Amino acid sequence: MADYQSSNKPNIPPQAEDAVGDGGEAVATFSAYIPPKWAADLQLPRAVSDTSGACSPTVARNGMVPAAKSPPGENTDVICIDCSDDDEELEIVSSKEISSTIPSTNDDPKNMTVPLSNKLSHSSPACESGLLASVSAPEPSKECLRVISELVQQGKLSPLQAEGSGLAIQRHCRLLRRDKSDANSSQPKYMRAGFFIGDGAGVGKGRQIAAVIRDSYCRSVKDASKGLSSRRRHLWLSVSRELIEDAKRDLEDIGCYAPVLDGADGLSNVNKKSFNNDQSAVLFITYALLISGKGSKIEEIISWLIQGQCENTFDGCIIFDEAHKAKNLCQDPPTATGRLVMLLQERLPNARIVYCSATGVSDLKQMAYAVRLGLWGPGTNFATFDIFRESLEKRGVGAMELLALEMKQAGCFVARTLSWDGAEFQTVKVKLSPEQVNVYDNSMKWWEKVKTEMKDILCRPDMNGTPKMLWSQYWSAIQRFSKELAICAKVPILVDDALAQLKEGNSVVIGLQSTGESSTQFTLEELERKLTSEGKKTVAVEEIHLDSLLSTSQAIMTTFIRNHFPVAPQPLEPIKIPPIPDGGFKSEMDKTMHMHFVSMNEKIKSQPPPQPKPELLALRKQLLGEVTILSLPPTPLDDIIDRLGGTENVAEMTGRSGRCVRVPNSIKYRFEKRVGISKEKKFGLSAPLSEEDADRLNITEKKKFMDGRKSVAVISDAASTGISLHTSAKSKARDRRRVHFTIELPWAADKAIQQLGRTHRSGQISAPIYKMVVTELGARHQL
Repeated sequence: MADYQSSNKPNIPPQAEDAVGDGGEAVATFSAYIPPKWAADLQLPRAVSDTSGACSPTVARNGMVPAAKSPPGENTDVICIDCSDDDEELEIVSSKEISSTIPSTNDDPKNMTVPLSNKLSHSSPACESGLLASVSAPEPSKECLRVISELVQQGKLSPLQAEGSGLAIQRHCRLLRRDKSDANSSQPKYMRAGFFIGDGAGVGKGRQIAAVIRDSYCRSVKDASKGLSSRRRHLWLSVSRELIEDAKRDLEDIGCYAPVLDGADGLSNVNKKSFNNDQSAVLFITYALLISGKGSKIEEIISWLIQGQCENTFDGCIIFDEAHKAKNLCQDPPTATGRLVMLLQERLPNARIVYCSATGVSDLKQMAYAVRLGLWGPGTNFATFDIFRESLEKRGVGAMELLALEMKQAGCFVARTLSWDGAEFQTVKVKLSPEQVNVYDNSMKWWEKVKTEMKDILCRPDMNGTPKMLWSQYWSAIQRFSKELAICAKVPILVDDALAQLKEGNSVVIGLQSTGESSTQFTLEELERKLTSEGKKTVAVEEIHLDSLLSTSQAIMTTFIRNHFPVAPQPLEPIKIPPIPDGGFKSEMDKTMHMHFVSMNEKIKSQPPPQPKPELLALRKQLLGEVTILSLPPTPLDDIIDRLGGTENVAEMTGRSGRCVRVPNSIKYRFEKRVGISKEKKFGLSAPLSEEDADRLNITEKKKFMDGRKSVAVISDAASTGISLHTSAKSKARDRRRVHFTIELPWAADKAIQQLGRTHRSGQISAPIYKMVVTELGARHQL
């Protein structure tokens, strides 16, 4: 990794690292490999007086871009918007919205100095890959940096963050040609170029987003004929509802006090009137809300953004935070999130798009949503994304690296990351105890017995064959069981080490992926039905007192036996009948056979389901009884919380709705719903059930951890993006170094990067200690 400097770089042509010695030709960028068809830049006149310094194209009443004095030729595919009105002043908005003033431009901007120097460095050391460091991104123009330069001088924005924001603002001054098939339609021929912030976790992507939004407010243009202002409404999409607090913080930290509206509340009929009264605001929504109601919410969102104007004229910002949520656009069928992200970009072609993700492109096929980068389409060598993808995949990883270089040199991409200098990485190897080995061996013998019994049963002629997906379900259950058992084996060593770290004055963060909620819920429902039938009265789950914590691994066994162990013959399957030919039957015999098959299918469907066989029911009961004597360990998450002091000392940031906790002054346990969680499906990680707790649960838990009221935090996959658990200078527990244990890794590397980034972020007082806890099991040792 090369140290990243955000100071002004000399415009020196990059030297290729793969230069060939004997007469070979060095390839510096992807454009040198397959040169794109960029045309000469074209300056556009303005139709309305622009007091913004002209960093945005003027919108005509009947289209997106007014006709140029010299119309572009057929091959003009990229337009650079004129930014040359140096003598005009910026329109300063109300002090209630923007606290800091904007540098006056009465002085010639050519004489202004852009404060991207090392005297105001980033709050933590940053770096980028050696390959990307070999080329330079285009320097943002002084005009594009004019609004954010004061933020750097005030220390509200680091030079590194200012460069990302400045490049995004400059990129938004370019237009890309849209599909040539629309040349004769009323749709605009151009769309505004977008920018991708690919910085690693903790660099400060939210702060860069806030600076871009603030820049738009400062440059807003008022249309006197309509009494409306452009660039006054913006859309911010993210993964969870709780992150609205972080968005507000980032905007306020740079002096932007525009209202941030919660779309989950504001788009409802109850609040719609007051919601629409905010002429200048940022609408914050989640991707879950975007796809809710079968995509109907997108109409309300667009209606709010355009304020009754034409969709083509909207030129505010649309922020796709954690943009990797739209990465499955290419799969068949595409996900609803991917489709609606594309629809937003198509319907609002003049919007200022910013893609933001630390793991946005872990695979080439996941780039399909990023249409505003201008990598494919008219004016490039790739007419469609499929052609672009196929061309690069043929050339392997080398082509992907060259593509990253090309994107950086084109000014549409940055990818910096925090240096790991000071962070410690340790591997904690767990040696299984004789008791754990015994439990593992006995469990595997049980699974082998189940397989043998099922094979014998399915060989019987009266069973009518093997149920569909039976063996797939069997091996899937074994995989989940063995993984769960390996995680349980790590808990004793993890707890001992965590307690030792707490004694040394550190704070502990424990990362895992699954919570075992579905298995816990299944076990509780079974117990509830059993107690209700015995007592002949309804027993609530919360009223049940348990002798021990529930076991997820035991629930996996029980669930498989109850749902998939064959106890009755397979019902006969209907006969597959070929469709009637378009020209009708060729003979009466064909028609008779068809009617005969139809009659047989009706008889099969009318038969009652086969009855379970008593001997197989007895065998299933026997297998279920054997599960209870295996002494399987409790659910890891509940066990960790109980051993480390209970919910009073452990901040749980997960997506589950309930948990098992110890009854006060007792050796018993009970199930409780997490405070503030309702049974309804909400948008985001969690939502409050009542108004008594204004903050949402996970954010409340995070605050308690950051304030030092709780010394341990447990995070699952549901809380692995967006939150900050580092030793922030603003945290009351900033003197407690973070020790981050990982006991379960996800299947995807990008998710692991996101979770590890919760404790390693900009502005930290001390770098974290990472401890990967692994068992000696061969299949798990690499984890």
